[in-house]
Amino acid sequence: MIANFPVPQKDELLSSVLARFVARQGLESHKVALDVLFGDRKVVTSALFQGRINLLLERVGHIWSTSEQEVVYQHTMLPLFAPFLPSNQVMKIIEDVSFKKGNTVSLRTGMNASLLNWRENYMFCPQCWESEKRELGFVYWHRSHQVPGVTYCSIHNCKLVDSEKSMQHTQRHAFVVPQIQQDKMLSCSEVKLNDREVLLSQSVSQLFELPSDSSMLAGISSDKWSAFYSNYAVQQGFLNGSRIDHKRIEQAIIAFWGKEWLKKNALFFEGDGSWLRRIFQKHRRGFSYLQHFVVWLAIEQKSIDVFERLSWVESIQKKVKKTKSTTTDRDVKEVRCMWLDLRRKQPEASLKMLRATQAGARLYTWLYRHDRAWLDENKPKKVANYVNSRVNWQERDDKLVRQLIVIMQSNEFELEGPRRSRSWYANKLGVKSLIEKHLDKLPRVSLFFSKYSETIEEYQCRRLARVLADLVLKSEQLIPICEVERYAGLSEQRKTTAARRIVSKSVPAWQISQIISK
Repeated sequence: MIANFPVPQKDELLSSVLARFVARQGLESHKVALDVLFGDRKVVTSALFQGRINLLLERVGHIWSTSEQEVVYQHTMLPLFAPFLPSNQVMKIIEDVSFKKGNTVSLRTGMNASLLNWRENYMFCPQCWESEKRELGFVYWHRSHQVPGVTYCSIHNCKLVDSEKSMQHTQRHAFVVPQIQQDKMLSCSEVKLNDREVLLSQSVSQLFELPSDSSMLAGISSDKWSAFYSNYAVQQGFLNGSRIDHKRIEQAIIAFWGKEWLKKNALFFEGDGSWLRRIFQKHRRGFSYLQHFVVWLAIEQKSIDVFERLSWVESIQKKVKKTKSTTTDRDVKEVRCMWLDLRRKQPEASLKMLRATQAGARLYTWLYRHDRAWLDENKPKKVANYVNSRVNWQERDDKLVRQLIVIMQSNEFELEGPRRSRSWYANKLGVKSLIEKHLDKLPRVSLFFSKYSETIEEYQCRRLARVLADLVLKSEQLIPICEVERYAGLSEQRKTTAARRIVSKSVPAWQISQIISK
């Protein structure tokens, strides 16, 4: 149990809370700090999504009365992503951060695949830090200051400053304490309140202000986002006839943000397959908060009520097409009989041949739509009659094995180098992928590998031979056995039987013979 734990502040990253605790307790050893906080010295620190929250709350739950889900929503970056992800994905993220050893959040949130340019260093607002020092006596890392695309503090409209403190400590088990040099405390530069980047920072801060029990933070399906953008284009008047006018939307985005800003934030778009066009089409993949805000702010050119906007999206009902089925059991029975009769008349015909006839095409289409499970069980088996004759595999096999023999002979008396395994030979040939995929078509190459590929045992013996040859050249034959093993890169756990025999019997016998000969 921890008796003295700092009070987490509003908009504070969990990693900042833990760093303040470590600094307050004077824990210089990072491993000891992890043992105190989590009871596990192998926990890896993360600036934006600190994991193993369940272990932390087991130790500080008597002081900090909260839940894992509450911590994730209030002290990590999840609110940036949650409204734009499906609900099942959001729950998996919460589970990963709270309970699992492996932190897969960067994959589940789409951070790795997104266009977002995440900063390497912590950012801070000078005015926020001055007021915190004055009122609290300490400072902390704000979540909203570390967001890609955000360059202003939403509270003071003050430009954020680079702290030059890396988000990832040089030691992966250490926390980065919130502190900076005094010369970094610059005065805030004045900006207009309607500045586009101030509007963006205010929109992002609203995401972090959503209550933890809000249904929006549980995720919104991609179907609703697709329907929203379809309605949004109509509402904002971006139509060309009955279709969305993508050209006008692109012009509006560039006019508001400018090409330089879009390129700087990796959001510039070109061509029919750009992210801007896809966001107004069916959402087959997720889009980041920054892409949504860039579109909304450019089109509306005013501050946005994010809560109201997300409520609108959440309230959209998916349209379900009602179809009347006129199919009866009698129809099904008749069509089945006709299909079986067709197959009896052409027992050797493949599915493709049956569908090539007028009757077969009509019956297949009907059954596919109305009785697909039965059709799958009663259609001709798939015929695999394609033979790839583009490659003469025998000729290729002969050519490759000759090249392998040349490589083997040129390295036969070399003691240096890595293990000459199948991969080593394939890399030397420059056709590793071909050999991995089509070795079954290359019998001679396969036989070469089974005969000449170097086993681990042979590799260890060769390393010992190299070391002993070097010792003879340097006249240092009488060094301890442990030094011989170290030079050869052998460990007690990985030594093979042959290597043990050489080290335990052959090398001492050789050393004794050297002593006698002298």
